[in-house]
Amino acid sequence: MDLIPNKIKNIQPNQELANKLAQGISTGTVVLSKKSADLLYQLNTDSNLFITIDPSNIEIVSDNNWDNYTLGGYKSTGRVSYRDITNWSVLGNVSIRRRANGKYYIFDDVYDYDIKPLEGSNGIYSKGKLIFRNVETFLGSPSGSGTEFNIRMKDALVKLIKGGMSDEIN
Repeated sequence: MDLIPNKIKNIQPNQELANKLAQGISTGTVVLSKKSADLLYQLNTDSNLFITIDPSNIEIVSDNNWDNYTLGGYKSTGRVSYRDITNWSVLGNVSIRRRANGKYYIFDDVYDYDIKPLEGSNGIYSKGKLIFRNVETFLGSPSGSGTEFNIRMKDALVKLIKGGMSDEIN
């Protein structure tokens, strides 16, 4: 059930309401959507606030640039599939880990509207991808200000639909 009204204007920070909304999202009483995430961002004043979600039905597309991960397995970046517009509009780009068991997980994330600098990106493809990501971030940002919050991934197992590693790489 979507409890968030479509037109929300002049949101004032209110940590008590932010805590209740975060609890509602974490328990599944309130659907995590762009609208609910933006409202939480605008109400929130505590950068340590977090929600917990189950990402098991989220489909991820990897950029297929896998590197060794210091805690074992491999790490890459990717994005939520555009077919899953609700989760894509909240999570967008994600970091992916392939563990030794061959399963794919996504890392916890921060809901914020940070624009990444182009300096340090490698190659034209990386810069082009970064520009697109920054445009998405800018266009998707809510009116007014807000405070970031953390998104914890419960169990974090996801469906990788493109760009997975072959099992021979173990």
